[in-house]
Amino acid sequence: MSTKRVFFDFWRVTREGGAPPFATLLESALAIVDLPRRVISIGAYPVRFEIIEHADGFWTGEITKFRDDVVPNRASLRALKTPIRLRRDESTTEDTAFGYHVASNTLVTQANHFGSSAGQIVDYFAELLRETRPIFPEPILSQEGWARLDGLSRITKFVYAFVVPPRLTPQAAADMSVEQTIGIVRHLGGRRVRVEVSVGHSADGLAKSVINRAARVIGALVPSGRRKPTLEVSGIGEDDEREVFDLLEYRIRRYVDIEIVRRRLPYARRKNALKRAFRAAVDDLS
Repeated sequence: MSTKRVFFDFWRVTREGGAPPFATLLESALAIVDLPRRVISIGAYPVRFEIIEHADGFWTGEITKFRDDVVPNRASLRALKTPIRLRRDESTTEDTAFGYHVASNTLVTQANHFGSSAGQIVDYFAELLRETRPIFPEPILSQEGWARLDGLSRITKFVYAFVVPPRLTPQAAADMSVEQTIGIVRHLGGRRVRVEVSVGHSADGLAKSVINRAARVIGALVPSGRRKPTLEVSGIGEDDEREVFDLLEYRIRRYVDIEIVRRRLPYARRKNALKRAFRAAVDDLS
């Protein structure tokens, strides 16, 4: 029996300006049965929800991203590779399972380097339902991560780095420091941002509220392949020892080994794995 290890990430869905609950968007989307009406362009790709289900206060579903830019080949050990033939209106897909637990306001997303991120999933449903008020996911960090930050008597420096996204998430657009930084880098033709904020030789420390805000904004940016956003914090801990750590490494993540069926990972198995991952993390999500 072959298995694949699939990771799941956890997010709080934040609303501003009277935006509706995320569950309301899912319920409204469920009524759209016409497949073409479900298609929304997010970034550079068309995206569509394939299925949405609801049971016992837990929504589950699957988002499909249409990849029509590069079509893979097929090959065998005894024959040279040949291109996969697709009709003009066909493309390959990248599928991402997601879940939403209403009572805890927790969004769970399958980690897929080429699939849809949490921010893209929330953006998709907002645009599908023409919701313009801000609604966005924030990464849930473990208590260990916040405790380590709280354990610093003085924060001397933090460095955040990320690949410039094709479009800003609502919370990044609302954060002028991030938005302006991205604007400058785009103007200069750059692709990756690295910003260092330091107190230098001053006796003052950086405010922890600034770090909290940065963790929420930077952590929700769309990763580019394996290059995830980072937020490195430097400060003075116990016994006046200098500590350096990436706060985003403390985001809550769980994995489940899923049985491969005919060289595929069916949605039903990924859905069940997602629920198992949620149950495994539920004590850390409060």
